[in-house]
Amino acid sequence: MRNYIIRILGRTLGHCLALAALVLTALPTRGQDYYATLRNELAAKGLPAGELVFGTNETEVLGKFVLGGGGKLAGDQMQTVNVTGQPFTKALQVTISTAKTNPWELNVKALTDRTIGQGDVLLGVAYFRAVESANESGQGTADFLVKDALNASTSWNQTESAMIAGAGWQKYYFSLQARITTTAGQAWAEFFVGHQRQKLEIGGVALINYRQSVSLSQLPKTELNLNYAGREAGAA
Repeated sequence: MRNYIIRILGRTLGHCLALAALVLTALPTRGQDYYATLRNELAAKGLPAGELVFGTNETEVLGKFVLGGGGKLAGDQMQTVNVTGQPFTKALQVTISTAKTNPWELNVKALTDRTIGQGDVLLGVAYFRAVESANESGQGTADFLVKDALNASTSWNQTESAMIAGAGWQKYYFSLQARITTTAGQAWAEFFVGHQRQKLEIGGVALINYRQSVSLSQLPKTELNLNYAGREAGAA
């Protein structure tokens, strides 16, 4: 009888452990939580789920971005860092050793890996802050654009591409519309970061394709937080 009870308990414990493992596998990781939260926020604004172009996990998404450009020097570096106190948990930290002749000569870029149709409406999302800056205000500066290889001189941006922030995180939205149909590798998202000597952090990056289920006017707009150093009440 004792051996029988032990066998039953062992089987029960095994089943419980297997069930627990299954539940844990089904739960989103912290990196996935951000994208689930973002979709919920956008759903509250009346937007459908859309297609996350670069992936559904922070590690996956940030891993697709590469630092490059004709102005890149040995002192220009990029690494992934952990973030606390924000809806996302990781960010790209980019060190720009010196200002470039043109901002786009140093960029952080990721190629798309799927087809995007002509006329598709997309939303870009990114959080941005300056860790260090040559600007006495402490501001960091970058630009976010989506382009395609068939007409790289123009972008898909339908709203302002500029990003400005101090030490605090600033959330940016970018309204975009595909000019042509592109397949994998024919379009990309990029941040121009060569404006000045600075150290920047970029996190919460998402590119969401709504196809043609929404209009540009339905996309959310950036709400600027101007309470960074140099912009306090009475600042010039």
